[in-house]
Amino acid sequence: MEHGKTAVEWFQMMATSNQCCLALWGRFSTPELDGLIDEEVIYTRWALLKSLMEVPDVKAALTVAPELLEHYQTMLTRVDQDAQTAIVGTFGCLAQCPQLAEHLDSIVGVVVQLLAAQEADLWVRLEALDALIDIFSDDDKDDMFQSLSLLPLMAQAVPYIQAAQPAGLSEEQQDRLAEMQDNLPRFVAYKQG
Repeated sequence: MEHGKTAVEWFQMMATSNQCCLALWGRFSTPELDGLIDEEVIYTRWALLKSLMEVPDVKAALTVAPELLEHYQTMLTRVDQDAQTAIVGTFGCLAQCPQLAEHLDSIVGVVVQLLAAQEADLWVRLEALDALIDIFSDDDKDDMFQSLSLLPLMAQAVPYIQAAQPAGLSEEQQDRLAEMQDNLPRFVAYKQG
């Protein structure tokens, strides 16, 4: 995922100006861009969001067009697994913005769709599980967590994640896997209790 790393570093340099960050997000959050080069726009959007989430004033001012959420849902089967991971990461960031609560159902729906997909690779599933843990770690969303029947889905993922081997993964992916092998069983146990 070299695309994202390069873009994240660039956007972090740009993050000195809140207005600049918001202007960039306004430009990159329009679905029309995706028709040009789908994967590159997806990576850029994720990299920008990761930077924006570090700036509280900007994070609080983020908006998202419902069309973007719908567009991403239709793109899930058209893009590669790296781009799917970036979509999950994007939605995980958006879900952390209280002002976007009205879109939370759509955001979670996309994350769950990718987690449940039979063909999803380990990296996509790790990102999806991480996003769900971030979204539902607060008890104030327990009603949604239960209504979407997420506990059985996440509990089913525990043996898969525990059995996953780090061979062939990058160092970053190995760290994420080890973190998830620790966090997921604890999260599931907490939600069961």
